[in-house]
Amino acid sequence: MRWHSKLDGSHGDLAGAMGVARSTAQSRVQALLEREPSEGERPAPGERPGHLVTIDLDDEHTHFVPTDALREFAASQRSEADDLAARASESGSADDHAHAEHRRAWVATAEALLDHIDDAR
Repeated sequence: MRWHSKLDGSHGDLAGAMGVARSTAQSRVQALLEREPSEGERPAPGERPGHLVTIDLDDEHTHFVPTDALREFAASQRSEADDLAARASESGSADDHAHAEHRRAWVATAEALLDHIDDAR
């Protein structure tokens, strides 16, 4: 609700999302903004506040497009990592090994995002 308010979102839109009357949404926002953010609302150390994207996964397209893109990305990066790791084994290249590990980290991130999306749906 803080972000919705910060982005000048309407109380009507918020009420619709919350499934409550507009006046209820307005009073909840007002009560929330009158107090300091809780520990759970503050960004974790090292995180950049304000870099948040919210996607409505109820629409088949907004679910399919990011999940399909993440699956394709993970598959391509896994293949690249395997190729780099094989090359590193043959040549002993520390750079190829480091690049392979970096790509595996990207794969893990994409898979974690997919799990998060699946859990939300």
